[in-house]
Amino acid sequence: MKTQHLSKLSIAVTLLFDAVLIIFACFNIAAMREAADLPREYRPRVEPFGFQPVDIGESPVVLSIDTHSIPSKESLPFVLSMYKHGDTVSVAESRNNRVIHRNVVLTAMYSTFDILSHVFIGNVFLLFGIYVIIKHRSESYSVVLHAVVIGTAIMILLDWGYLGVHSDMCNFLLRLLFDTAIWLLPAFFFHFSFIYPSDTSRIRRILLPPWYMLATAGIGLSFYYLISLFFLGTPVNETYYVELHTYVNDIVLIIALLCTVAKFEHSALTISKPEERKRVYWVLLGIIFGPLVYVFLILAPRIILGYELLSDSLMQYSLLMAPLMFWKALRMNPAHESMRVTHGNES
Repeated sequence: MKTQHLSKLSIAVTLLFDAVLIIFACFNIAAMREAADLPREYRPRVEPFGFQPVDIGESPVVLSIDTHSIPSKESLPFVLSMYKHGDTVSVAESRNNRVIHRNVVLTAMYSTFDILSHVFIGNVFLLFGIYVIIKHRSESYSVVLHAVVIGTAIMILLDWGYLGVHSDMCNFLLRLLFDTAIWLLPAFFFHFSFIYPSDTSRIRRILLPPWYMLATAGIGLSFYYLISLFFLGTPVNETYYVELHTYVNDIVLIIALLCTVAKFEHSALTISKPEERKRVYWVLLGIIFGPLVYVFLILAPRIILGYELLSDSLMQYSLLMAPLMFWKALRMNPAHESMRVTHGNES
């Protein structure tokens, strides 16, 4: 396998970025603790692993909150991020073809369990990313795998919270870091499938640039919209920022993960060495029972049905399968095994 020894400076810069991420995550936890949501009556109920309640989808349609119009349900989370739980807001809602105005006390978006889950799972990914960049720094895949893991950690740790906790500049940086990660993550996943366990020919890797170009375009649009939202005072319903996230980015991530699984399956069928084939299958298990489960129970239903089949916090625990299975695959590195045997013979 081709190796690339990262310099001490490169590793130091990478670890510094990881440390900065921890600082941002601490800021975001304070925002998540204050995040608000509408009472349960406004949200469709789903019975996990069972039949859906008859009244699903019959929750009242929110038309506006105070002076903020809600043209679509996708824009509701951004408007709610301007409030903290416990606030009383004036809600205009549509019930049985009638418009009703009422005062509503906002509930907490995240429970203590939800926040602790975000912190725990995000830090597992963060620690695994640090492990990869230090322990496997000589491998050609180390940088991309580190990017995959850290991008997932950002997605978990920097989930949306109450914008009033921090300044506009801090919120802008938090959201830009989050948006950058979720746009690059699909490209990183697909890229990883081309260089693990060994590099693919450059001819086949021509499929990668379009993904990075798409990620660059998405980051550019997010940057433009965030500038408009936080510094120019543009209402969210006058932009396509929410649609960019709830539809375009989720669809891109789903397609990228399916392409990643297909590429790893192709590698498993074409690799002749049994050891490398086993490593591919361990990675496949991590993706299929981790991110892919999350996609089909959270992202895909949210796009198609308008609601998630299971609790987002509970489903995030399925993501832990990825670092666990990846760690198992990395432990099977033939180079490490040969080193272990050599040291055993010397002793």
